Amino acid sequence: MKVSFSEIFDVVEGNINPKVPVTYNGSGLNPGQSFALGETVMGIDFSQYTNGYLEVIKEDGIYHIQSFY
Repeated sequence: MKVSFSEIFDVVEGNINPKVPVTYNGSGLNPGQSFALGETVMGIDFSQYTNGYLEVIKEDGIYHIQSFY
């Protein structure tokens, strides 16, 4: 399903914070694990997608990211 970046992540004071558990490429993040804008996490610079959308599969409360746009 297609979701907005802001549905899954908050951007606060230069940091990106997952709102829900997420996985991508076999790695995961949980709420409370923030990282800086521009930092590469799980092989991705999430700051490129803050105004975009993600294709995810939601399973047992975990959002498995499939692609970014």
